[in-house]
Amino acid sequence: MKKILLKTLCATTLSVIGSLIAAFLIMSSFGSRLDGFALIMCVVCPIVVAAPASAHTFWQNERMRRLHAQLTSAHEALSAAHSALLEKSRRDFMTGFLNRESFLQELRERRKKDPGALLIIDADDFKSINDLYGHPVGDEALRQIAAAIGRIVRHEDVVGRIGGEEFAVLLSRASMPDAAILAERIRVEVEQILV
Repeated sequence: MKKILLKTLCATTLSVIGSLIAAFLIMSSFGSRLDGFALIMCVVCPIVVAAPASAHTFWQNERMRRLHAQLTSAHEALSAAHSALLEKSRRDFMTGFLNRESFLQELRERRKKDPGALLIIDADDFKSINDLYGHPVGDEALRQIAAAIGRIVRHEDVVGRIGGEEFAVLLSRASMPDAAILAERIRVEVEQILV
């Protein structure tokens, strides 16, 4: 508010000075002098007009600046939320791995540059876990299997849940012997799970 008042005071002062200079130039070109009433009008008119007009303009500018900052902040928050939702929509809610559609899209894109090796992992007799112990235990078993896979794969590999108990791993820049070694490590890690 102080800034607006200071700007208004400066604008009004400049208006008064400008009015006095203009009146002086006009009157001197006619060979006249400013009398008392003309001098008062040269001061009062700019104060009456410039002060409220400039105060309103500066207040509106400040308001627009604050609104623009709020809009920018809201836009950034919306953009971050959009990015988070987009990433969340690409992930399987239970395992955190890519969902089927996202994995297949990533597979198509990566296979153009890096053929690598593809592992398909299917938990044997998984249906019996759900049948014997119920779906909550089956869900925990899926999370444990996903955690085991996550401990073995490398940072550059792409992992997805492509079915109920099916996972896929695209091993980046991996040969068939490399893939066989990693597949066996995953099998052993999953086999050691106790649910």
